[in-house]
Amino acid sequence: MMNVLNKQKKHILASATYMFVLLISTLSQATAQSNPPQTLPVPPNTVWLQDSLFIDKTEMANIHWAEYLQFIRKEVAQKRLTPAFYQTQTPDTNITVINGVNRLHHPAYRWQPVVGIGYEQALRFCEWRSIVASQVYNRANPAPQGLYWQFTYRLPTIKEWEKAAAGELDVSLYPYGLTRLFAITTKKPVMMHPPAPLINYRDHKTKLFALKKVESYAPNGLGIYQMIGNVAEMTATKGIAKGGSWRHRKAACKIRKSQRYFVPDNWVGFRCVCEVKLVDKAKHSTRETEVK
Repeated sequence: MMNVLNKQKKHILASATYMFVLLISTLSQATAQSNPPQTLPVPPNTVWLQDSLFIDKTEMANIHWAEYLQFIRKEVAQKRLTPAFYQTQTPDTNITVINGVNRLHHPAYRWQPVVGIGYEQALRFCEWRSIVASQVYNRANPAPQGLYWQFTYRLPTIKEWEKAAAGELDVSLYPYGLTRLFAITTKKPVMMHPPAPLINYRDHKTKLFALKKVESYAPNGLGIYQMIGNVAEMTATKGIAKGGSWRHRKAACKIRKSQRYFVPDNWVGFRCVCEVKLVDKAKHSTRETEVK
């Protein structure tokens, strides 16, 4: 009888040891997959998404687009770009100007997401940002001799966007990538003070151009702000935006939902992803761009 019990104890102990090792192995793999390769530089204002790909923490704001336009103005002054090109990169003033105020340039709206731009303009911005960010980083952090750190910004694919928006949560359980959608406070009765939403979407009240600053509300599990609501974000697929906006009902803001757009509008914006690679400097082609 004692021999049988001893065998059972040994079997239980072996099984427990195996499960513990399996758990540690699984956790180690998850940790490895949740961190960027240590050899890669992290582009400013981004978090790691996968492989050598990073994504912006925030939507592109008016201040970012104003910086882009300022660069073009300098290039026009030096006759490297034309005034006509500058005009093609200016957001639609029918959208950005409200009550005589152009929100693109007004300090009060500096950190609101840029709107009134189209797909091709966003692609141009990504090209410019790739050149500038690569040059700035390599000047401050030279790569090994003969090599060059290349930052390539672009719009995210739908799959990449959805992964970032999920924030490592199960979308079937958390369709907005957040564990809660409202700020609950115990200081005052909920019936007297309804909880404030944690995403900027259209509720039962009428809203007029109700954009929020790009770092409003808490970030998701990856540290990314406002993947849901505020502005619907362009993807690499032309005409398809994700995340819903201040003009969309909550149900339309779910991660699996998409929004169609055809022209610049006051509810469409974007954020970038960035691929980081170490490339052969001799084969790296960039036009001369002065960053001052």
